[in-house]
Amino acid sequence: MSKLMNGLFALASLSARRIVAGRRRWTLALIVGAAPAVGLGLVLASLGAPDALLFDRLMFMLHLYLAPILLAIIHGTAISSGEIEDGTAGYVLLGILPRWLAALTQILATGAALAAALVVGVGLTYAACALAEEPLPVRLGRTLGSHALVAALSVFVFLPFFAACGYVFKRGVAVGMVAVFVWEFMATFMPVKFAAYTLTNNVRVLWVYLYRDGLQGPFFQYAHGGWELPSYAQAARFVCLLSALFLAAAMIALSRRSIEGKEAR
Repeated sequence: MSKLMNGLFALASLSARRIVAGRRRWTLALIVGAAPAVGLGLVLASLGAPDALLFDRLMFMLHLYLAPILLAIIHGTAISSGEIEDGTAGYVLLGILPRWLAALTQILATGAALAAALVVGVGLTYAACALAEEPLPVRLGRTLGSHALVAALSVFVFLPFFAACGYVFKRGVAVGMVAVFVWEFMATFMPVKFAAYTLTNNVRVLWVYLYRDGLQGPFFQYAHGGWELPSYAQAARFVCLLSALFLAAAMIALSRRSIEGKEAR
């Protein structure tokens, strides 16, 4: 039992540190630092602090929409194909831990570290915008809390998805990116009812209720075709179910992958 726990802690530590390994630290800084840089630029350009709607758009589009997808592509791929580079090959391929447990540990540890990085980015964006003479009409505590939860949910959907794609397909990144583009970027903005089942719109619902008290405003209404956004309960169930399905897919895919299959890829 102690050997198993030591292996779990060691693998979790390696997985969390992987987000700042090598060149990944610079991509992480670039992605997480985009919104704070924009906010600071607005202040330094003497445009004043962004109004509430602009601040909300900045937070949602960069921290909760684009950043989780980009980070999941980079680090989901690292989970499925970077075992040797990151030092996790012994735990994953040589039987130190059950493979399903190795996949679960890597995804949870990496996802937690990425979610924490996004929360830091939210705090830096708030701090940058707060340098203006007129303070933002939002509370820091609620901003951090609501964004932490929604960012974590986004990461824990996209990260296991790209990890599973890497385990299953030879060109997992390409397959995952095509799927995300077709479903998340195209269907989200199409005037059809099933667009209410994209992750983007469901994450938008959770964020609107947690951060804006359910007040959607002009930017956060899904008005294409006259369809309404899902309810909070529907969105919470959908996001949690999607995360569980992708996590199970990644665990099963790694459990069935052989060392020979890995080398062939």
